[in-house]
Amino acid sequence: GGRVYFQLRKGENEYWGITGCGGGNAHFCTSVNQKIIRVAAMQQSVVVSAEQIAKSMGEEGKVVFYGIYFDTDKATLKAESGPTLVEMAKWLNNNAAAKVYIVGHTDMQGAAAHNQTLSRNRAAAVVDALVKQHGIKPDRLGAEGVGPFAPVAGNDSETGRAKNRRVEMVLR
Repeated sequence: GGRVYFQLRKGENEYWGITGCGGGNAHFCTSVNQKIIRVAAMQQSVVVSAEQIAKSMGEEGKVVFYGIYFDTDKATLKAESGPTLVEMAKWLNNNAAAKVYIVGHTDMQGAAAHNQTLSRNRAAAVVDALVKQHGIKPDRLGAEGVGPFAPVAGNDSETGRAKNRRVEMVLR
């Protein structure tokens, strides 16, 4: 068909491309078109705005956050959590009388007792960031962890486990 598809690797990067005749006829090509893409993991941003937080708090008394990130089996917040923390702090500043629990959840991979501790430590890391980086008064925040004991999806697939790994902010 006058087109060549190709794959290249350079170091850790992988590229796919297509090249072919961009103009002319079956016997004479007047230009060449080439497209190359680099294969990369999908990047996803899941940031709940302060307005969405207000709506959910008003309707349900809680908000689920999937934009809080930790490395596997660790309780140190990743930098990608910043935008979600900003929105949480914005809502807390706009609702100065509100007191909330930050609740950590895990999937069911591993021992339940370990996950319970991990979820509590993750919630405490979120509280610590809200206090130290965003000036929220510590007496307005409580950190709790429920580990794998409140799933919102099945734990038999990565998709379900990902939904279960979350942080919630709950009115108290």
